[in-house]
Amino acid sequence: MKIHIPYISDQNIGGGYTFYRNFVKAMQEAYPEVQLVPEHEPHELLFAFSPSTVNGETIDRSKKAGAKFLLRMDGVPEDSRNSGRGTRRLVEYSTKADHIIYQSDFIRDTVGVLLKRNGVSCPHSTIRNGVNTDVFTPDGPKVAFRGNPKILHVAYRKDNNKRYEEVLAMYREYFSRNKEANLLLLGRYPTEWMTYNMGFFNGETHQRLGIINDDATKAAMMRSADFLFYPSFADPAPNVVLEALACGLPVMYNAYGGVAEMVEDAGFMIEYDRTFTEQIEQLLSEREELSQRARANALQHSLPIMAEHYKATIDRTLGL
Repeated sequence: MKIHIPYISDQNIGGGYTFYRNFVKAMQEAYPEVQLVPEHEPHELLFAFSPSTVNGETIDRSKKAGAKFLLRMDGVPEDSRNSGRGTRRLVEYSTKADHIIYQSDFIRDTVGVLLKRNGVSCPHSTIRNGVNTDVFTPDGPKVAFRGNPKILHVAYRKDNNKRYEEVLAMYREYFSRNKEANLLLLGRYPTEWMTYNMGFFNGETHQRLGIINDDATKAAMMRSADFLFYPSFADPAPNVVLEALACGLPVMYNAYGGVAEMVEDAGFMIEYDRTFTEQIEQLLSEREELSQRARANALQHSLPIMAEHYKATIDRTLGL
């Protein structure tokens, strides 16, 4: 079985590239008969893990040569990030798909409705992302970060939906009551934060960890924190949440999006009619039990389980 996955660069970071790496690892270990090939080689399946990673010409060439087209929806389209082409491209490519995969029920119930209203009728599945539970685990080396508690926030894309200002508001409030706290910032953040130390004008303790591409190093940092604060809005199925859960971190999250499907009972939905301090203290008081649930939830999203679901969907799409 030969599959072509278009538009991949080893220099990429973020959720799409993390999915690609996990997909390749999972499929090669579980199903070595599956081969990834460049476009010019014959292939039975064209798999685009996002509408933004493929173009119409590639789809047409592959389908003309007899390949099936499997399209994965990686988020809610935002034209502001796609030069006004995001929604149009998503709908157009969906009309050419033989099967559509949604990362979460949230994406199925948002993007799926959009497609249906625009006349797209296509078989679809919901397959959640996987996480390497051998690397992202509660056991292993830790980093001696200062602070109690150590609050982790992760962002790899400059996007208003990540709600940076809410992270600052939460931390300023909490730090005013607990000067021992430390906010760990992992990933890519607005330039102003880095250049002018914006948001931390009152000496709030924080550490900028930068972009970490090595999973073992990232896992060591994650398991050294007490919980993940993740107020991101309309996030479909962020890999970082699965990685944190696998490391045993409870999660405080925004209710709108796909995160709730991943966290389940291993964290708290942010309640905006309560203070952040009150919610953090409640989470910390239940952290041990929440940590066990977090790991258990992550194990349901292991790479072998993801590979099994993808292989079954690919077989159906190819009529095997």
